[in-house]
Amino acid sequence: MSDAEKRELRQQILDTAMRIMGDVGAHGLSMRRLATEVGFSTMVLYNFFRDKEEIVAALYLRGFTELGEELKAVRRFSDARRHIEALGHAYRRFALRCPACYQLMFGAPVKEFTPDQDCLEKSYLCMEVLTAAVIEGQKQGLFIELPVEMLVLQLWSAVHGMVSLELRGYFETRQDATAAFEIRVETALRGLLKEVAKC
Repeated sequence: MSDAEKRELRQQILDTAMRIMGDVGAHGLSMRRLATEVGFSTMVLYNFFRDKEEIVAALYLRGFTELGEELKAVRRFSDARRHIEALGHAYRRFALRCPACYQLMFGAPVKEFTPDQDCLEKSYLCMEVLTAAVIEGQKQGLFIELPVEMLVLQLWSAVHGMVSLELRGYFETRQDATAAFEIRVETALRGLLKEVAKC
């Protein structure tokens, strides 16, 4: 088997594992079931992954990589505030498109898996685009005097909180969720603006 074929098969294993988690929940993922659905023995599966935890870790990191790519694809506005708003909407789109993956990234659906320090450090890289936008906002004189990490955390937590509520079914319609999300992003930004703080 060539290296390209191995990479393709590994990707197929991960895609199947995520599909199982999306269809029946994290509790339904097992090495036996995964091997059956991919179409080979568990022994072959163990040639690619040591155990279920290693598969989940790979999915966890892939999720953050894909989220980072989604954010990087956002059109960059010269106005940092508009750029940050657009990043918030891209974050929400990713979560709604990949809810099982998002739950794995930010919840604890697999009891066998706890992100180690390496996983956590790599996961933070997905926020590089937001960090850059906040730094640009600081250069434009938009934000109150706080460390960039604190500004990013305030914005990230606001977006994450609304997305989490939406995924848990707290809104009757998608329109209600969208309206609430837009208000939350706006208020989170306004609370950090220098001119608002002076009022």
